[in-house]
Amino acid sequence: MESDATYIRTWQPVLIPGLLQTPDYTRALTDASPDVISEEAADMVVKVRQERRRVFEETGARFAAVIWEPAITGPMPSPAVHRAQLAHLNKMAKQPNMTIQVLPHTEWAAARVSPAFVGLSYAPLREARARDAAALAAEIEAMRDE
Repeated sequence: MESDATYIRTWQPVLIPGLLQTPDYTRALTDASPDVISEEAADMVVKVRQERRRVFEETGARFAAVIWEPAITGPMPSPAVHRAQLAHLNKMAKQPNMTIQVLPHTEWAAARVSPAFVGLSYAPLREARARDAAALAAEIEAMRDE
């Protein structure tokens, strides 16, 4: 589904979006939960995420990300991982098909009302609607009540 998209939009209040993560950042995320994800599974997550990014870069699809500032400025496992991730964001932001915006830390009221989401478009006139789990559950309940 993602590989067919012509435009990907994402809002991430906690983490760097997956398509913008460096391998070391992704690995740090998986290593933070060794009881939840095995070493082999963590290796696969890193590999798949990098493959997704490669496909995205090859297709030339447009990508727009809004990231809440704490996801960028918050502590990372090491200064080297943090610097590399910030340098990668800067490099990606210079791509013609890429838009990266940062919602300031002071806008916490706006940041807390929406969980992370990804929206995919497949053609200039057709757009997929993104829904978070809570909105989808509310729609299902509303259908049941009809």
